Amino acid sequence: MPLPGKSAIVTIDGFYARRLNNERRIFVYLPPGYEEGEQKRYPVLYMHAGQRAFAPARPGTESWNIHEAADRLIEAGNIEEIIIVAIAHVRPVTSNEYYHFKAPAAEADHIACSGLDYEHFLIHDLKPYIDRRFRTLTDPGNTGLIGSSAAGLSTYHTGFRNP
Repeated sequence: MPLPGKSAIVTIDGFYARRLNNERRIFVYLPPGYEEGEQKRYPVLYMHAGQRAFAPARPGTESWNIHEAADRLIEAGNIEEIIIVAIAHVRPVTSNEYYHFKAPAAEADHIACSGLDYEHFLIHDLKPYIDRRFRTLTDPGNTGLIGSSAAGLSTYHTGFRNP
């Protein structure tokens, strides 16, 4: 948990996705003041490809440093305090969890699309866990999802069916 006045990243190892039948790391950014306001609840932003959200996934790779940006925006009063849940990607060879529909290209025939199962993981496995463990605002207006590239497609399809 964070020190008073400081943000923190909590790592959850081996989080199990039932329909995907796999495990992954989850990283949770807790904003400055999380420990001080023990009754306060926070909006939550779920972020795909979270293995590089707060630090490089491996030495020599890039990081988005989302925690630094969030700290600056919160300190400047540009955004309210928020919890950010970064979901590490699992790359099985035979399936892509960010895709809901198979591309018509013949070279994609060997790749299954497990986007609906990943969506189930987000809504029925991960979100309830986060809502139980952390002080969140649980309603749709305080829950967001973000991703880039293929994860952006996943965000679109998941959000379209689950506004």
